[in-house]
Amino acid sequence: MNRDQVIGMFVGAFLGDMLGAPYEFGPAMSPEDVKLTTGGSHGVTLGEYTDDGALTLALAESYVARGKFDAQDAAKRFIDWRRNGTYGTRVGSIVDIGRTTENAIGRMSAERPYAATGGTHDSGNGSIMRIAACIAANHRRPMEAVADAVAASLMTHGNSDILKYTALFIQEILSAPGPFNTSLYLNPSSFRDGKGSIMYAFNAARYAIHYGKGDGGEVLRRAVAYGWDTDTNACVAGMWVGAREGIDCFPKEYIDALQNKDRIFEVANKLFEIGASK
Repeated sequence: MNRDQVIGMFVGAFLGDMLGAPYEFGPAMSPEDVKLTTGGSHGVTLGEYTDDGALTLALAESYVARGKFDAQDAAKRFIDWRRNGTYGTRVGSIVDIGRTTENAIGRMSAERPYAATGGTHDSGNGSIMRIAACIAANHRRPMEAVADAVAASLMTHGNSDILKYTALFIQEILSAPGPFNTSLYLNPSSFRDGKGSIMYAFNAARYAIHYGKGDGGEVLRRAVAYGWDTDTNACVAGMWVGAREGIDCFPKEYIDALQNKDRIFEVANKLFEIGASK
């Protein structure tokens, strides 16, 4: 990945989260009806991102400070976000949190950063949404990217679904050599339940990538159009298309609206430098 692709991948996570936030928990819709807007179940203002972006930034700031993945440092930052809203868009509060993530952070400490239970609920999408920094800081080393992303995921989510889909996602992002585990490729329309799972988020993003044809805005709108966990579906899709096409694939309107964008771009560039030095 070049600098433009690393920045596109990292910032794309926030843009997808931002676009999907007002639609979270809503029904499926037409991509043409997805607009950059406000409100929704979280009452977001224009350009706000949710827990997806906040935890992405928390983990990224840990990489910038430590130069590598450091579970203890990341745990302190996750706890700080939960208590104080640090890394998010609202002072003193947070915008959304998944049950599995909330329970894990509640058990977490710097001395015990790994708080996943390994149960069936650990298949949630709350880990894949925040691993952009693991990829950006290891963009020349796919195996290290997988190792860091799995380690970061196990802090809150830890079962075989997480391991398999995290590895496959990074393989796709970094265009690593196959064989790919195509048995994990599923039609998102076939899901009656589990729409908050890593399986659904990955496949909704994959379909959005296929039909969006390299247009970042179209990919994000298609990911949001699947409904329900719209912010995370689009967050994952944003990473994916940004890694392939670079930051310029996204509409300027989306980038301009993004809150905290100066810091997000600054961190993205620092993550690229960390990865380029390896």
